[in-house]
Amino acid sequence: MTRFICIILLCLGSCTLAWAQPTKEEIQKKQQELQRELSELNKTLAEIKNNKKASLAELAVVQRKIKAREELINNISRELRRLDDEIYLTQLEMNRLRRELDTLKQQYAKSLVFAYKNRSNYDYLNFLFSAQSFNDAVKRVAYLKSYRQYRETQAATIAQTQQLLVQKNQSLANSKQDKSKTLDEQNNQLNVLEQDRSEQKKVVQQLQGREKEIAKQVAESEKQRQRLRQALAAIIRREEEEARKAERQRLAKLAEEERRRKEAEKNKPNTATAGTTKPATSNNPP
Repeated sequence: MTRFICIILLCLGSCTLAWAQPTKEEIQKKQQELQRELSELNKTLAEIKNNKKASLAELAVVQRKIKAREELINNISRELRRLDDEIYLTQLEMNRLRRELDTLKQQYAKSLVFAYKNRSNYDYLNFLFSAQSFNDAVKRVAYLKSYRQYRETQAATIAQTQQLLVQKNQSLANSKQDKSKTLDEQNNQLNVLEQDRSEQKKVVQQLQGREKEIAKQVAESEKQRQRLRQALAAIIRREEEEARKAERQRLAKLAEEERRRKEAEKNKPNTATAGTTKPATSNNPP
């Protein structure tokens, strides 16, 4: 169709090539074809715009998901940093507890050595009877009792401290493992969303390119339709001018015929008079 339109425009630009000029019927037929083509192009363009609108909406949803996912990852990252700080502080606490535990072990070992050296009843009684006074003996009895309780308390404290260290280690290890696992999952989800965004952008870009292409075709078809309209108008003007010219010629012919008829009628009486006078003249003598 484009090639035919170009031929039409070329023919209009060169009036000397009268044999190549299309007829009004041909132009009207091409106008109808071009109108159908424009309708199809506009329909396709509308579909592309709707698809682009839907794709842009989907892209916006994906982008919002990515933003939410990134915020979640940032929160997890902050939580991991907080957990690292807690691990560091807990490690300091564990070191302090280890030092305290070492001190308790040393004290407990000394108490065991003392208890071993004074394990017999004789040594116990000797320790009491060696007191300088009754009050001193009472103090020694209280001391031995408190010392026994102190050893028991030391053993319980060491056991509790050891258990606390184990619990803290396990708790920190579990928390760090859970956070790291969650972070890996979120990063995987983010990668999937990034792929979706890349695909959606690609679809939108393709639709935008297709939209520009169709819009360009529509604009070109509109130009062609305008040129056809102008060509058809020129043909109509030419036909009207020819019709007016033909009408003027017809009227001029009728006027000329009427003039001749009137002229002929005007000459008819002169001819009749001339015929009547001629015989009368012949009767006179010379």
